[in-house]
Amino acid sequence: MKTRLSSLIGVVAITTLMSVAVSSQAAMLTFNVDQGASYLNLSGLVAYHYPSPTDAGLTSNPQATGSLSDLWGGTITADLTGGVLTFTGGSVITASQNPSAPFVGNPTHTTGIDNYGIWSAGLISVGTLSITGSYQGLVLDIPAGTVHNGAAPSGMSLSFTGGAIEYSGFSPALGGAFVGTSAMAGGGGIGANITAGLVSLTTAGTTELLILPIQFQTTGGSGRVENWSGQIIALATIPEPSTITVALLGLGLLAARVRGRARRH
Repeated sequence: MKTRLSSLIGVVAITTLMSVAVSSQAAMLTFNVDQGASYLNLSGLVAYHYPSPTDAGLTSNPQATGSLSDLWGGTITADLTGGVLTFTGGSVITASQNPSAPFVGNPTHTTGIDNYGIWSAGLISVGTLSITGSYQGLVLDIPAGTVHNGAAPSGMSLSFTGGAIEYSGFSPALGGAFVGTSAMAGGGGIGANITAGLVSLTTAGTTELLILPIQFQTTGGSGRVENWSGQIIALATIPEPSTITVALLGLGLLAARVRGRARRH
């Protein structure tokens, strides 16, 4: 009787320990971004500290109503361990075609679909400047950071891995008319997520829901400054708990049998 009781206790102990081990293991999840509810707004400057360090920059204005806000879709890849979601790259978050498009950009080159449209005009240190630009084919990654429910993101950065601003403009002091393409990836195309907003990370059955507030800044050539703010909402499917439970019970019984055989010998 004592041997049977000891075996039963062994089964329970082993199963409990393995349950704890499995629950603490990392699960790599792929979230599908809800394109109907995920958005980023854009504000910023051009000619900031350009061509002179004394230049305060010209405000980026919308080319059309709604051209400084866009919806985003794609996928987010992250590790889920003990209620903490860890980002190490591999996400592909893409801006959608802006309903206010087409925008005026670089008439000689196109990077992709129109996402945001801006224009700026005014006085800079060397004279007048006017410029129009179209942000096209934008793609974001989350190369670092962690989040958990009810807290602001920690150590998170967002990085452009694709897209560019296609622009054209005029400035007598800078040689008259000009056109160009400025890539978003590399250099100043990465920024820390400084939002004070709280993350929502919840589980309902086999579905993990992430609501991620975002606020970061990027910079680029000719004094370009972009401030991005909004939220990303995404859903992922997590493994069925019942499958894990059955596997643990089987392993626990196997361990108990091995103990029993060892005692008989």
